[in-house]
Amino acid sequence: MDNASFRIAFSEFASTTIYTDTQVTQAGTLAEQLVDDERWGDMRTDAVHLQAAHILTIRKAEIAGGGAGGGGPVSSEAVGSVSVSYDISAIAAAGQMAETSYGRRYLQLARLICAGGSFV
Repeated sequence: MDNASFRIAFSEFASTTIYTDTQVTQAGTLAEQLVDDERWGDMRTDAVHLQAAHILTIRKAEIAGGGAGGGGPVSSEAVGSVSVSYDISAIAAAGQMAETSYGRRYLQLARLICAGGSFV
């Protein structure tokens, strides 16, 4: 994965202070190993970028001591006395990939690719 193209596509990872080149390279290397060339075809770069963003988000949350970036999609929230509930059924169905928006986007694309094209 090319770090520069990743940082352009996902500008939230542009800071080399917060996300060092080493961290982005490691996430990209792992992402490339997880994304199959034949399955993804022309969309492989998008899939690798989503995987790398997911990995970086999970690692940053783990380093901060809070686990992953949330517990799945928010199912309810409150403002007074601050309360947030997460839809853990999404995690049960999709595992750790459901814990970040990047993982969920990756899964949506994967499902579309497996389903094949659709006709109207």
